[in-house]
Amino acid sequence: DGDTLVVKESYKILDYGAIVDFAQNNIGVNYAENTDKIAGIVKISNTYTFRKGLKCTTSHSLLALKNVNLGRCGFLQSFPMSVSGHTVKRFMPNVKAKSGYDFANGVDLSTYSADLVFSQEDNIVPEIPASYTVDWLYNQSGSKTIGFAMGYIVDKTNSKNSDRIANTSNTWDMRSTTKNYPIAIEGLSLEKDDYLNFQGFRNYVHPERPFVEVEDNSSTYLYTLLDTGVHTYDLSNNIGDSLKSIQNDGELILNDTVDASGVVVKSTKNNSSGIFKVN
Repeated sequence: DGDTLVVKESYKILDYGAIVDFAQNNIGVNYAENTDKIAGIVKISNTYTFRKGLKCTTSHSLLALKNVNLGRCGFLQSFPMSVSGHTVKRFMPNVKAKSGYDFANGVDLSTYSADLVFSQEDNIVPEIPASYTVDWLYNQSGSKTIGFAMGYIVDKTNSKNSDRIANTSNTWDMRSTTKNYPIAIEGLSLEKDDYLNFQGFRNYVHPERPFVEVEDNSSTYLYTLLDTGVHTYDLSNNIGDSLKSIQNDGELILNDTVDASGVVVKSTKNNSSGIFKVN
């Protein structure tokens, strides 16, 4: 009973050498039950905030407990929806076709079998790295039944586009298993007490409301994948709030304030994309 459900967790990633030392000095003692006595490399803190309408925002923080060289890390992941008799098509805006797969225009995952890592060189717009995906589930008649979107909030701390461009040369890992891994950092050296934070989302999408509505405690973001034409999205509770574009490829907002029509976006091409912020 309530408006939100908040799930929090935190844990250390342990130092391998410290695990070995503990095991050698404590024969027969389960190290997994004594992690507070073993040195860590980094501390991870995660918060998942669920709101009505199957909307989930995420916050992921990393604190270096000693000097460390980090490999590939993304903090988010997903596996595609699966329903008998249905197919899933995955869209990822702002990336060029790669190895014959064009995720900007959608890829049927039933025919996908590659392991692809998208780099900054794969960006259609150089300053916009791959930042979100949308999977659509289609029934046998070819109609959308539900969507699932996942990605970063691209104007927050280290999940900003500019930070991800600086912190990794690769932006997305698309596995042949169809598991979906964004990349936030890779090959990054941290000193003790360095701190990073990434904000993301994992939302289901109603087929009649193709704007992905992402909410945190201060703002509402609209993530879009739209065909040519003018599109509106009702935000009756936000009339009078300011509206701005924070990322777009082929989309233009026609009002800078949420009004009686809500948010009005003009798309100049099919499968255009944009992220718009309301506050």
